[in-house]
Amino acid sequence: MLTPQEFVLAGDQLVYRCPTWSWEGGDPFKTKSYLPLDKQFLVTRNVPCGQRASVFEEEYEEEEEVEGGREGGGEGGGKDGEDGAWMATHVRKGGKGWFPLDR
Repeated sequence: MLTPQEFVLAGDQLVYRCPTWSWEGGDPFKTKSYLPLDKQFLVTRNVPCGQRASVFEEEYEEEEEVEGGREGGGEGGGKDGEDGAWMATHVRKGGKGWFPLDR
């Protein structure tokens, strides 16, 4: 766990070493008193990517219902009449399973 001072120092190093990162002040009504007003959170922009978004759209379907349910699994695994169905949001076309994190 970082103290607020350690967070600011680490953020300053990140901003210095990686030009895609920057500090933001954010909404004045949501500021935290223990952080400087101009250093409320870190944001990254214009990060280069080796693939275009259209490649991901072609490779993956939107959603697929997953068999089984919550809490104990099986059909109708929900509580109080819930159907317990789950949705996998990133499934390979023609394949089974979850979105692989090996990219």
